[in-house]
Amino acid sequence: MSERKYIENLIMENVPGNCIYWKNFSGTPGQFNTDGKRSFHLALDEEYAKELEKIGWKIKWPKEQNEDESLRPLLPVFLRFDVVPPNVWMINESGKLKLDSESVCELDHSYIEKIDVVITPYHWEFNGQTGVKAYVKTLYAFMEEDPLAKKYKDIPDRSFRRTVEEEEVPFN
Repeated sequence: MSERKYIENLIMENVPGNCIYWKNFSGTPGQFNTDGKRSFHLALDEEYAKELEKIGWKIKWPKEQNEDESLRPLLPVFLRFDVVPPNVWMINESGKLKLDSESVCELDHSYIEKIDVVITPYHWEFNGQTGVKAYVKTLYAFMEEDPLAKKYKDIPDRSFRRTVEEEEVPFN
């Protein structure tokens, strides 16, 4: 076993939503995620990415860059709810909501204005290779609300209202 150096949690605040790529909070299997892992990637500026890589974080570097394209290095970040569940919160003007393993998928299709995130390192070793994988410890996702949703937010939603007569009663 190789000597591990200590790497502190990574705290990133006010990360703009346009720096979040390939959101898969639900863990839906696909072409680039055959194992169905919950993840997203954070775009970093080149200097910061070099600093993180130097201390041990795994950074994905763009393969090619065209003059008209500004590809940036990415930090792959994972979520696992089976070992130590992360604290994930969705925030809008109405308040905050804690998300769990089932509801976190809401972030896949929502417009995220910005996030604050604490990322914890996981040191791994397998077949003689070692590395550090990034996992979410805490995440606050600030949502941009739709202007019409804001306008009509105080009107009661009747689609979920049921009366006692409509509900099935398991006994007589």
